[in-house]
Amino acid sequence: MEFLIGRSIHTLSDIIAFNKNNPRTKGMNQDYLIAAQATDGITNQTYLRIREKNKKSSNEYLAKVLDGNDLDAIVGPCHSENTLIIHNIGSIAGHPYITVSLKRVENTWEII
Repeated sequence: MEFLIGRSIHTLSDIIAFNKNNPRTKGMNQDYLIAAQATDGITNQTYLRIREKNKKSSNEYLAKVLDGNDLDAIVGPCHSENTLIIHNIGSIAGHPYITVSLKRVENTWEII
């Protein structure tokens, strides 16, 4: 990351220009970045409608899971297939979640 020292990268166009001008980023597909740059960004009304719809449905799903099971929180390993779905839904809904580092000690888990 030393090659970033003294550089002024603040915008998406800065990132695109940096990637284009630096061979260290060779192999990085910029198609999505360039396509995003060509849009009107997060002020796009279609994007805003879909974001609100996803947030609403994610909140409804979490409420159903939590309230339907009399839960205050959902706990599970962060790298399990099922908990990644919950993490994504929680993030979309705007709910916080934490990851607690654990280590395996014999037949149990301990918080690090």
